[in-house]
Amino acid sequence: MIMIFSSEDKLNMSAKYISPLGKLLRKIRIDSEISLSDMADNIGITKSYLSASELGKKDLSDRVFGLILEKYGDTCNKTKELKNARLISHLERVHRETSLIDDDQMDKIKTALQG
Repeated sequence: MIMIFSSEDKLNMSAKYISPLGKLLRKIRIDSEISLSDMADNIGITKSYLSASELGKKDLSDRVFGLILEKYGDTCNKTKELKNARLISHLERVHRETSLIDDDQMDKIKTALQG
């Protein structure tokens, strides 16, 4: 029997925690039917760096994020969404690792950026 999964199913199966930016990058890649290797080659990074970024284990450098915006932001009409996802990802990391942002503040920031 062949199982067919939606891009949302594939996202949910992959890891315990995926940053909003990582989740969006993976969604763009899956929806565009681009392999991890091909996307990494298009951006000029290793597939392990892209994979770690998708899984929230590694932050993208400004240079690499700029290349992603250049290659995929306009093509997928996701420039603003990518920028907001990156900001939320950084804030979530601060929220998880420090007490500088409490739960209510984090929710208000997310709502403001997504709405």
